[in-house]
Amino acid sequence: MDEYNTAAETLAYASELRTLYRAAEQRAVRFRLLVEMGRDLVNIRDTDTLLRLALVRVTTFSGYDMGAILLKNTHGELEVRAALNLLTPMSAFTLPEQVVNQARDALRQGQMLQIFMPTQSPQSTSIYLPLIPSDGQPLGVVLLVGTVSGGGPEVDDLDALQLLAAQLAAALQSAQMHEEKDQLLHRLVDREHQLAELVDQLIGAQEEERRRVAYELHDGLAQMTIGVLQQIHLLADRYRPRAPQARDALRRATVMGQATVSEARRVIAGLRPTVLDDFGLAKALETQIKELQLDGWDVTYDEALNEARIAPAVETALFRIAQEGLNNIRKHAGTTQVLVRLTPIGTQIQLIIEDQGRGFDTCVRLVAEPGKHIGLTSIQERVRLFDGQWHLESQIGSGTRLEVTLPLLPARGGA
Repeated sequence: MDEYNTAAETLAYASELRTLYRAAEQRAVRFRLLVEMGRDLVNIRDTDTLLRLALVRVTTFSGYDMGAILLKNTHGELEVRAALNLLTPMSAFTLPEQVVNQARDALRQGQMLQIFMPTQSPQSTSIYLPLIPSDGQPLGVVLLVGTVSGGGPEVDDLDALQLLAAQLAAALQSAQMHEEKDQLLHRLVDREHQLAELVDQLIGAQEEERRRVAYELHDGLAQMTIGVLQQIHLLADRYRPRAPQARDALRRATVMGQATVSEARRVIAGLRPTVLDDFGLAKALETQIKELQLDGWDVTYDEALNEARIAPAVETALFRIAQEGLNNIRKHAGTTQVLVRLTPIGTQIQLIIEDQGRGFDTCVRLVAEPGKHIGLTSIQERVRLFDGQWHLESQIGSGTRLEVTLPLLPARGGA
């Protein structure tokens, strides 16, 4: 009898161990699935992909037949964003109003809602898992629908499902934040491109207007002024006045006429030098520097283009930058000793303008209030349009050095 009791106890003990082992195995499986799901969800940044994967994992874990994820839209209403094992296509799928109301109740209460339907055969149950991240703002609901047996899911299964819902809520919030950041970044990039295009168009329109005005001055006012000066010379040669006062008046008229012609040529060259269009950047800079040398400037000009032409837009940009740099030297440097160097370097071209003048504090100048130092701002903007580089180096009493590097684009049509 004792041996019989001992054997029965042994069998009971073995059965209990087997039950505990199976329970431990189930807990291990749940834990592994939770860890895998958490790891997978963290690495996904696209909301739709995240929802589809999460729904597959949740339905697989629960063993339910069907599932759906409803998220709040911009109007605060729940709408289906992912569905699995539903006969109706997603594009035409709608949930019964009763189901939507139950989902709203679960989301409003912030608690899992489980509804049995014992009148159906086989019996079915619906589980509503609210998606509420750490900040407490409800995002949506996970809906699971399936047949039940033996009283429905176990307590451990329900706890695991709620943990899965919490993981999904955190991952969904993170994905939405990343999407919002990406959208904001795309909008900023688009705005930056639009602004760059607008500035480019404005500069192009400005250059075209300069060209038009320059040619009108050259063909109109300048030619008329030259004609007037020729008539004054002709009058002086044929009808030389005898009175000293008349000769002085004629001489002053001749000087004024010559000064007017020179000023017209200077204005035309400042607007749009024809030599830039006809002969290119190197010759245009040489012409401008020769005028400075005639005014007493000590300018060293070094260029290595060898009459090669580059893209008209790059030529214009570098000429305007050089023009602005030399104007700044004229206004602020207090010196006439200048170096101008134009050098192609691989697929780029570099412009250097250096003076030995009084210099300035670049930190103060570059962060000055809006509306001042427009020249430096213009140089920066032109360089930025070409994705180029610029470097300004200056110290008080030690002169200034401006380096600009732009891409050496090939000229089109020899323009």
